[in-house]
Amino acid sequence: MKAVAYSGWFGGASKDPYGLEKKFQVAQTLGASLLVGGCDVGSIPIIYELCKKYEVKFAVENHPEKSPQEILDKIRAFSDWIGAAPDTGWWATQGCDPVYAVEKLGKYILHVHLKDIKKVGEHETCQFGKGIVDIPGVVKALKKIGYEGVISIEHEPGNYDPTEEVILSRKFIEAMIN
Repeated sequence: MKAVAYSGWFGGASKDPYGLEKKFQVAQTLGASLLVGGCDVGSIPIIYELCKKYEVKFAVENHPEKSPQEILDKIRAFSDWIGAAPDTGWWATQGCDPVYAVEKLGKYILHVHLKDIKKVGEHETCQFGKGIVDIPGVVKALKKIGYEGVISIEHEPGNYDPTEEVILSRKFIEAMIN
């Protein structure tokens, strides 16, 4: 098994640059070529310099952002090392169409967190095809933009073991990809 990404919160870099740098060191130790997570705008220039130093890319995951334009505004000037990691469940939670978000982010996508949720405004995850996220539409949009990277399945109900639903979700998307 190979670690493809190291995820977490990467904000507050101006207050704790050493803590942020430790995350890059961990990613490098794991052999992960990508860090994925949220961050504040002020941390982006510091993250950018650490990306170059450690030769590890960073993908901004949308949690507070309500539109793909907010992500693009953060990353565009740093896109040789920093890109996007769309989380389809969070786009839907925020009322943004995940298919539109994938199309808009296009070439900037470095990683995908594929997730389905039950309804807008809440973040209750579910098995693919049981919620409101157009998973087939997202997969189609990823193919359309030529995305060939990793797709991580996310399902975090918190009150039960989702293993069987994750297996079924994987089969759901594999049928579309193959």
